[in-house]
Amino acid sequence: MLILLLAEAVMMLRRAAVTVPQVLWGCFSILVMLAAGLALCAGILALSIAAGKVPPLSGGSWIAQPLPMHVASAAIALASGGVVGAWASRRAGFWGFWVAAALLSAALSIASAVWVPGASFVPLIAAVAAGFGVLPCIASWAKSKAPPQWAAEFAALLPLLVFFGAAFPMLQFLYIALGSLAWPIATLALGLGAAALLPLLAVSSQGARRAVTALAATCVLGGSLLTFCLPTYSADWPQRIDLEYWLDADTGQSHYFARCDSLRLPASLAAAAHFDPVPQPRFAGSGALGFAAAAPPLTLPTPELTLISSTPGKATHFTVHLGSARAAPEALVVFPASAQIASIDVATPNSSVRAKLHRLSGGATLLDFVGLPAAGVEFSFDAAGTAPLAIQVFDQSFDFSGEANLMRARTPNATSSQDGDITVVHRTFSLGPRLVAGTQVH
Repeated sequence: MLILLLAEAVMMLRRAAVTVPQVLWGCFSILVMLAAGLALCAGILALSIAAGKVPPLSGGSWIAQPLPMHVASAAIALASGGVVGAWASRRAGFWGFWVAAALLSAALSIASAVWVPGASFVPLIAAVAAGFGVLPCIASWAKSKAPPQWAAEFAALLPLLVFFGAAFPMLQFLYIALGSLAWPIATLALGLGAAALLPLLAVSSQGARRAVTALAATCVLGGSLLTFCLPTYSADWPQRIDLEYWLDADTGQSHYFARCDSLRLPASLAAAAHFDPVPQPRFAGSGALGFAAAAPPLTLPTPELTLISSTPGKATHFTVHLGSARAAPEALVVFPASAQIASIDVATPNSSVRAKLHRLSGGATLLDFVGLPAAGVEFSFDAAGTAPLAIQVFDQSFDFSGEANLMRARTPNATSSQDGDITVVHRTFSLGPRLVAGTQVH
């Protein structure tokens, strides 16, 4: 299809329907339009996050009333097209915009087939529509005649309608999948559709271009202001706030930890336990942020780690048994970066299974046991060095050992989600190659 469009562009150049500078102006104008639209939408999103009206992108960035920003993100693409159409219409002209938009669609279909195959059909069918839509004009030029007005309008409208017809069914699920990150992506995608609108804007009257730009700008301003004015959460779309009780068996200290999407605790909950206003990691190296507050210490059984065997060498091979004395159904094991853990094999009744590992900031390795058996689990790994390893173990149960008034302090537009309110007991074990097999590690 790219070859067909190039051939059609060459024929237009030979028939003096378009010039090379016009095509270059068309390409430059489209790139400016896309960059300006993306920057404006990203800027509005950044301001919304800074003002606390949209949750950070790192968490659940969905809000209760997203429709105004949906409209604004789409209108930004149209407003950018209107401004660029008014600015570059004399330099690019109808066919300069058309050739640039058609070639861009063809190039994107090739690029997206490599990097985003699932979405490559959208620019592809738009390029196909452009290639076939201009054929009536090509036939007129072949006869050394100027194409009729309807043929030129058909060449512009066909790829425009085909693009939006293919893109809209995908875009309507973008916010559901990505949250507020979908808005700048939608602006960029719709900007590609607006590029096909530029030829029509180029031949429209100045008043028509101003009307399109003014209408789109009004929608952008109105949608943005409504997003700032409407509540971020509601009873029907509550904020996710999970409460955790943490007991550090190493120090005997305990604390509450509250995680929320917005990183802004409701005032009633913040005051209930005097949470620190500055968010902090859930544990060292964790990417999950929340708020901590002092909590009364409780007596809870701690996780257990028992050495089964150790084989010294270039890297010491350890086999250990992990258990939870309080029958917690999940356990997290964190190995220091110095251990250089490359793989962990978990024993099963029939064989061993290679566990999935996660790298934390700072280089530590995280192993997450979901559905920890009541009898515990045995696993083995190779650790670099000969110094004792400080291995952190967190077992967590899906209950909350803290005060009930904390749960009642959640506002009606907040709720727990996923794991819900939990209790975590932390303990650090020192594991060295000289320990005797069968020793419970301390």
